[in-house]
Amino acid sequence: MSIMDHNGGSVIAMLGKDCVAIAADMRLGNQALGISNNFQRLFSRSDPIYVRHERFRYRVNMYTIKEGREIEPETFAHLVSSTLYEHRFGPYFIEPVMAGISKTPTGKIKPFIAATDLIGCLNFAKDFVVAGTASTKLYGVAEGLWEPDLEPEDLFETISQTLLNAVDRDAFSGWGAVVHIIISTSPSAWAAAGRRSISVQSLLHGSEEAKKEGELENLQHSKLVGRGKYVHGFETHRVKPHLIDEYKKAAERFYTGIKDDPELKVKLTGSWETLVGEQDTFLHILEYENYAGYDKTTRLIKESKDYSEAYKAMLPFVNTRNSQLNQEFAFFPTAPPHTEGGLFELRTYQLKPGTLLEWETAWYVKLVANSSLQWELGSLKLDAFTKPIISGSIPICKPVKT
Repeated sequence: MSIMDHNGGSVIAMLGKDCVAIAADMRLGNQALGISNNFQRLFSRSDPIYVRHERFRYRVNMYTIKEGREIEPETFAHLVSSTLYEHRFGPYFIEPVMAGISKTPTGKIKPFIAATDLIGCLNFAKDFVVAGTASTKLYGVAEGLWEPDLEPEDLFETISQTLLNAVDRDAFSGWGAVVHIIISTSPSAWAAAGRRSISVQSLLHGSEEAKKEGELENLQHSKLVGRGKYVHGFETHRVKPHLIDEYKKAAERFYTGIKDDPELKVKLTGSWETLVGEQDTFLHILEYENYAGYDKTTRLIKESKDYSEAYKAMLPFVNTRNSQLNQEFAFFPTAPPHTEGGLFELRTYQLKPGTLLEWETAWYVKLVANSSLQWELGSLKLDAFTKPIISGSIPICKPVKT
């Protein structure tokens, strides 16, 4: 094992838009043995500078006294580099990571990050720098999450997620994290905001302060965009081609029987045969009174001898079965069951992770906000929105199945 891995720990610094962030885990160990879960790795040298180690207090103070001004981040990085290089034959076993905000000769803001190895070889980066036992994992996660010109809040989330996800894959790092965000409020004033003891729990479920602002954080996406009054069961049957007529008779007996039974409180939204797509496929959509109604209806059907026998009578004609439970989108008007017949299109979107609300908003804007949209018994006139909705939703969707 390398001496650099003996105590474990990991650090990362990231650049943002007129801001910079540096984060470190809180574990101190003796190889696999944990010693402390509250070990401090971030130290301040002056207001706009945060550095991982404090070996250079004396030289920084001497520079301040001699020059009569605070040391700039770039100067501090070179001071660290020269100090480590002086001890190259008996080096300090450290990998410093430095972050700060400096002012250019023209008065503009310049976020700065740098890192060195144990003999002082400097690495100036325009995105992020890493060090520690989880450095390879940090590189991989940061490459996927970091973007240029991140605002302070976005930078905080990015560096927090990067560090926590990386140390989860490293046995010598972890046990909480500390993040410092350094932001500039004006060319001549500096403000540092630090967030400490970040855990996976707080990132997934929100801080206590955020929870007090409202209860939306506790809602699932399905509750935010769904109406919630009804639950629709989609039952798909792949039927043996030579037994389609027999299947239709058995299906009609079962589904008309349960929809006409007032005790079951279930509505048959419709039954369809696929003409374009997967042939010999039949779809039945049942409407239940929320999930409690679904549980009650299915229990009553199983306990009924007649309905059980009617359902079993369909099975010899079916190759495969598939069932789903779905909620209505809140912005669509409820489509009541009707017997007009006609041709219907069933479209399935496989969304990219985390884009449900964005996808729902795209539909809402294109459908509800469009004054030219017309509704007919819950159905849509496609010519009003087909073109805009495709261009608006495809970027957040994987292949669309129709």
